[in-house]
Amino acid sequence: MADRPVRSDGTDHVHRFKQTLGIVFCAIYAVVYSSFVAISIYDITLMDTVMPFGLNLAAFFGIGLIIFALSLAAIYSRACSYSESKAAGQRDINEKASTAKERVN
Repeated sequence: MADRPVRSDGTDHVHRFKQTLGIVFCAIYAVVYSSFVAISIYDITLMDTVMPFGLNLAAFFGIGLIIFALSLAAIYSRACSYSESKAAGQRDINEKASTAKERVN
């Protein structure tokens, strides 16, 4: 994933996609995290429930949140890299077509 616009003229046609995806992933994570906080506030005894590997729900949920955040970051990075490479490939096709037109003329 590039930290600069894909095009040499400074425009970034995938900016809107990256921005929307980031906002959606942030909202998803906020909902999941809010459920963790809600359980902590409204039923603290539920956090003592023993889960797999002998962990209580608080530790299990906390580790799950970290893994979920890393997964969202990996998906975001992959999706943005794919959209940028697709946009760069389309730019190459357009440049080749304009070069071919110039040769004909």
